[in-house]
Amino acid sequence: MSRPKASAGFTLIEMMIVVTLLAMFATLALPGFQTMINNNRLQTASNEIGELLEYARMEAATRSQPVTVNVGNTTWSASQNNTTLRSVLLPEGVTARASAASIVYSARGGANAQTSIIVCHDNSTTTARKTIAERSGRVRQFAVGVDENNSALASCAP
Repeated sequence: MSRPKASAGFTLIEMMIVVTLLAMFATLALPGFQTMINNNRLQTASNEIGELLEYARMEAATRSQPVTVNVGNTTWSASQNNTTLRSVLLPEGVTARASAASIVYSARGGANAQTSIIVCHDNSTTTARKTIAERSGRVRQFAVGVDENNSALASCAP
């Protein structure tokens, strides 16, 4: 009788060890991955609000008529004569609070008042982003967790 040839492949025990190791590594990586997703959502929302402000300023100058940015809990929008020109929907868990209920850009491109905006995820100031819409129309965005003086943000309220 001849001996059987060696079988190629993995044994069940080897496969179980690999699956167990993969599950352990995934468990370790998941919290970091979730934090990365939340930070990305926050940064995207902050950038979209900044772009909406710049868009409203440009449209006011182009149309030679005022454009209003309406501040909402979940949606921010730029409108003119009650017609929505563009809107931004905030992701779940992200809040954006402003020091004014609306920002009006004139035909010259200036805002009616300087407005501070803070975008937070789950009311965490460590990852919050601050934006200022200046009276001149300029939009300034600051680094994560700090204000215009490079000081740590104290709260998610402007």
